[in-house]
Amino acid sequence: MFPNHNIIYQYDGSFEALLCCIFESFQRKETPVDIVVEENFQMSLTPSRWIATDLEKAKRVVKGIQKNFTRKCQTFFHMSFLTCHPKKEWLMLCYVQMGFQYREKVLSLLTHPVVGELHKAVKYLKNESHFMKEFIRFSDYDGMLVSKVHPNNIVLPMIQRHFCNRYPNESFLIFDESHHMALVHKPNRTNIFPLDSLKLFSTASEEKQYQKLWKQYYDTIGIEERYNPVCRRNHMPKRYWKYMTEFQIILDSQNGD
Repeated sequence: MFPNHNIIYQYDGSFEALLCCIFESFQRKETPVDIVVEENFQMSLTPSRWIATDLEKAKRVVKGIQKNFTRKCQTFFHMSFLTCHPKKEWLMLCYVQMGFQYREKVLSLLTHPVVGELHKAVKYLKNESHFMKEFIRFSDYDGMLVSKVHPNNIVLPMIQRHFCNRYPNESFLIFDESHHMALVHKPNRTNIFPLDSLKLFSTASEEKQYQKLWKQYYDTIGIEERYNPVCRRNHMPKRYWKYMTEFQIILDSQNGD
């Protein structure tokens, strides 16, 4: 690994720009003390350097990773970028440096603080993606199935294949309000793109009726004598309840709607 240098890299938050940060580190043979997204940067006594996005430099880093890393190591690297770890950029840089040194053995170094931290972050990403596949609820808005989610990690690329395979002939949209992005699928076409906000009109009366039926089914299959709120929160974390139909209708009824 390159020696530490008293400098902070700033970048625009995109994956290509992070690759340029890695290029800068290798070119200068230095390891910055941190890599920070521009909008999250706070004034510091440590000098900073802006790293502009250069697609040619990004491509060179990609070719280097593809040439020297196994497919499994490459996948791990890409998933690391989707995590919510506050130091993921710096850890990913160190991971690439270690990858060139240890090659295919890098993923087995779980006791190393860099690989260990990324491993925990990727595991959390996978777990949250699994929860999303279970807890996402769609509502019909004029023929478009729409859902809102509020994940900690960037889960849309992780759940894209699951929902596209499940509803190949449907049109649906999943809006990630945490990261301001949306997954939009139409038959034979799927895209993930930035989206600042999503305003929805009221659902049709038929859709509301389906929601009530789903809530009635949810209440009916419950066994009152075996009600265990702690167990339910363990298997269905409360932070996912906000956009789940079976809980959303409870809130509406309390508001007198």
